[in-house]
Parts: sequence; structure tokens; C-alpha cells
Amino acid sequence: MAERSSSLIFAPSETTTASRIAALICNDVGLPTNCCPICTSAETLRGALIDVPHDRCLAVLLAARPEELDQMVALSEWLHGLPIILKVSDGSIETIAKAHLLRPRYLMGPSVDYGELRAVIQQIFLHGRKLPSPSTQRSQTLLVTLRGKAERFFRIKKAGKENDHGQELET
Repeated sequence: MAERSSSLIFAPSETTTASRIAALICNDVGLPTNCCPICTSAETLRGALIDVPHDRCLAVLLAARPEELDQMVALSEWLHGLPIILKVSDGSIETIAKAHLLRPRYLMGPSVDYGELRAVIQQIFLHGRKLPSPSTQRSQTLLVTLRGKAERFFRIKKAGKENDHGQELET
């Protein structure tokens, strides 16, 4: 499952969480620890991106503060094509909208659910990287918050039409 696989973690200020996620990836997926570098600056991230196999690499981005998310968005061209797991500092509309510029496979809020994260990581490595279809890349998404539970994203089939008037959405 993990042959030629790699991951990298970009965590400018969350080294403890980054270390725990790196251990989770290495233990669950079977990667050697040298295949999961933790980067704390843009320079170390750039160096790590040179060394990783882009066809089987997972990027985990941990933004503890809004300015860290801004930095990640500025570096998005470097991460293009990689499956991204993104942790943001809060669940505000502005933060979520900015986070979507990175097109993450999984978006988590300030707290990390390691069980859910483990399942997402295993699915990414098990099924490989499936690039989104052209129609999916242009589709709109809707954020639905379910009484304190994790945010879920659903595809809207008729975005901008009757959905704006409170009618039921097709998912």
C-alpha cells in the first residue's frame, strides 16, 4: 500500500500536532519516518517537495493562525496536484472560503479527530490519487455545519437556481 509513497507535513507553529500526525501516518500506512518530513518554513517545504514522489504523496497542512493559512494559499502552486489534508484555526466563513482555495481532500477545524483523520489517510493511500474530473473542478460546494459536528461538503447539482430560495438540495 505504501510502496514509493510519501507524505509531508507543513506546520509553521504546530510541531506537537505535526509529530503526532507523522507518527500516525508512518505507523498506519507503513512509511519509514524519513518519508514523512515535518516542514516549519517555506524553505524546508520547498526542499521536501523536491524529494517526494509527487505521484504518491500526501500533503498535510496545519494552520494554527490566519496568517499561516495565507502563507499556505500563497504556496498553493507548489502543492498543485497533491491530495491535501488541511487543519484551519477556526470555522469562520472567511477561513473556510480561503481554505477551499487549496482544494483539500479533508478539512478539519481547530481540534483534530485522529480516528477520522486515520480513515482519510488510509483511503488516500489505499486508493491512490484520483484527480478530480473537469466538471468537479468547476462545481460549487456548500458548507453544512451539523450541531458542532465536523463540517461536510456536498455537491450542489443546481447551484444558483432554486436552491437560493430554500428548496431542498440534491446531494
